[in-house]
Amino acid sequence: DEQEEYLSHPKSTAEVALDFQGFPESEFIILQHHELPSGQGFPQSINSHQITALSCVSIVANNFVCEFSQKGVSKTSISRILNTFTETYDTGNFKKPLASLRKFFKT
Repeated sequence: DEQEEYLSHPKSTAEVALDFQGFPESEFIILQHHELPSGQGFPQSINSHQITALSCVSIVANNFVCEFSQKGVSKTSISRILNTFTETYDTGNFKKPLASLRKFFKT
């Protein structure tokens, strides 16, 4: 039951987001926040060309912050994270958010 609940939480939470006033795209971001560029994410198993650009921004930003908090604050950690992200996110609708992140850190 817990696994099913975990796998279905993006859909159920996205439904709640429909009630948010002034944030019409929030349900897409919430629904797609566990999707992967390869199409192996969930709940929809959609690929980097099917995930909305706004969701890609959110996914890249969230995953960068998670990695950064685990690896520590240093130029080396940023460089390593961005190199790994390039392998994963340099495709489809993830390309521009990744390029912006790299530009922000001037790498």
